[in-house]
Formats: sequence, structure tokens, C-alpha cells
Amino acid sequence: LPEDIIIGLPSEGLHTNGYTLIRELVSKYSISSDLNQWLCQSHKSYLDEINLLKENNIKIVGLSHITGGGLVENPKRVISESLKLVLNKSSLMNKYFNEIQTIGNITNLEMYRTFNCGIGMMIFISSKEYLKVEEIFNKNNINFVELGIVKYRNKNEDQIQFI
Repeated sequence: LPEDIIIGLPSEGLHTNGYTLIRELVSKYSISSDLNQWLCQSHKSYLDEINLLKENNIKIVGLSHITGGGLVENPKRVISESLKLVLNKSSLMNKYFNEIQTIGNITNLEMYRTFNCGIGMMIFISSKEYLKVEEIFNKNNINFVELGIVKYRNKNEDQIQFI
């Protein structure tokens, strides 16, 4: 619904996103050993975080696991065509994604379309529940970001907007 808050849970790696492009980059360019090690991270499960919210009676309005299709394709599946997601670019990327972008000379849009850009799971909640979720996650040392908000969309607007 409009004004729902989108919480982003960080990824620990690529999480099945963009390995075709990564293989191409690695075959052509030298990457840091730090990036190479990070690329081998296992896929994180978000079950504990979701269950924690359910145990605390938080109504989860929607979930979007950011896998193939990245931040552009996956989240659209959670909302109707009359809505858009306004995502905060400053909550995205990390040094590894920045290195990938620099090595491959990849545009921001292509990064968002191909990779999770540091967000493995999006949790949609009512704005009325945000402070409670923030308290629960902080109390349990769970990393998260307030990633964005759901808004009404004009027909000519993209469903995913990065500001």
C-alpha cells in the first residue's frame, strides 16, 4: 500500500545475481583477492529475521528476495501496477559492488538490474510498524536499512525509482 516502508536486509555476497557478468569480468580483468574471496560467500537465509518479526506480531505486507533480475525486476512482483517503489540509492552498493562497477564500467541502471547491490531481502511493512521493527532489529543486532517507500505511480513512471 502507499506509504508502506521498505526495509532492506543486507546480502553477504552476490546471492545468485550476475555470475555470468562476473565470470566475463574475471576472465578479462584482474580483481582484488578481497573481491575474489567475497564473491565466494554463501547465500544468506533470512528466515530468522522474518520469524523474529512474526514472533513480535509485525504484519509483513510483502517480501522480495533479490536474486536474478536484481533490484529492478524482483521487487515489482510484490506491488500492483498502480504503485511504485522509491528506493534510496545511498542505501545501496558497498566496496565490492563499487569495484565490480568500476572494473566493468557498468552503469548504475545495469548494476541495479543485474545485482542485488547489497540488499538480499526487502521487507514491506506499514509505516506505523517501522519504529517497532527498528527497535526489534536493533535489540537483536540485525543489520538493516530503511531502503525506501511505496508510492502511487503515474502511468508514465517506472515502477522502480532510485533517488
